[in-house]
Amino acid sequence: MRSAVLILCIVAMSLMGSAQRPSTSVKMSKDSVQVGEELSMTLTITSNQPLGNLNVDYSPLGEIENLAMLNDSTPVQTDPIDIEWLESPFGEADEVVSQASTQDENGKYNLTQTLRLRVWDFGAFRVPSPIYMNANKDTLDVMALESPILIVPFPVEGVPQDTTQMINPIENIAKENKNWKDFLWLIIAVALLLAGLLLAYFQSKFKRKVDVMILDPVEEIKPKLPAHIIALEKLNKLKQERLWENNQVKDYQSKLTFAIREYLENRFEVQALESTTSEIVNDLEAKDFDSTYSEKLTRILQVADLVKFAKATPDDAMHEQFLDEAFTFVEDTKSVEEIIKIDGDE
Repeated sequence: MRSAVLILCIVAMSLMGSAQRPSTSVKMSKDSVQVGEELSMTLTITSNQPLGNLNVDYSPLGEIENLAMLNDSTPVQTDPIDIEWLESPFGEADEVVSQASTQDENGKYNLTQTLRLRVWDFGAFRVPSPIYMNANKDTLDVMALESPILIVPFPVEGVPQDTTQMINPIENIAKENKNWKDFLWLIIAVALLLAGLLLAYFQSKFKRKVDVMILDPVEEIKPKLPAHIIALEKLNKLKQERLWENNQVKDYQSKLTFAIREYLENRFEVQALESTTSEIVNDLEAKDFDSTYSEKLTRILQVADLVKFAKATPDDAMHEQFLDEAFTFVEDTKSVEEIIKIDGDE
């Protein structure tokens, strides 16, 4: 009697321990597929206790074994199985990925994942469950419920033809009725011929029109204004607008630096509009540019860059100072030849 009670207690404790262990399962959407046919795999871990965040080691999925044997009991395949993962939570099959478990309406905690794949080898494959670990990456003691076998059958060769039957006599070739496609080449040739004739006609007509056409008097081309005139006009306009007083500091600095850069490009023929401040200074050193103005020019351009890109906010006095320095810079560096030319035209 005591022995029976002891056995029942041991069995009950074993069942309670099993109930506390998480259970895992692997289910395939199909038991058998053709090579390259798409199917899905559902991986599940279920527990009566909270699972929290799980670290899932998918390396067993990269070591699926081919159970198929040849006639001499040697394995069909010893190298890794060729599996194409179409949709999966991992990049490679040996990757460890952190996943969060959830609680269902029955109060159980689980993590379910569905993976899409294709198998490109023939045989019988036992699909293992991944390795589940807790947040500290300690492997969980789980009870594996299902480990299915997927069958990818070898292709069945077609039935050989019976060559003993008498060959039928050769029939006369059936003539097919003609349709418009048979004359497509002729249609294209006629269309090209007509296009050529039309082109020749319009060319001759246009040539005759040109021969008799009276040329209009050439409009007087206005000479381009000197660089310093263009710059001074824009600076005077900026002075009248006084944009910095209307919280348009960025717009003001952009227009100021554009006027100066445009002046440098027109006056000294450097790529000032598309270059940095340091590149402009370096290019000016190769021109007839007085280096005494380099520091003042650099300061104006750099402060403008700070306003545009670093959102700096100089005070109003500095805006007026830079505008006055821009006027002085243009007046001091303007081309003497252009001044003489303007005076001569007047």
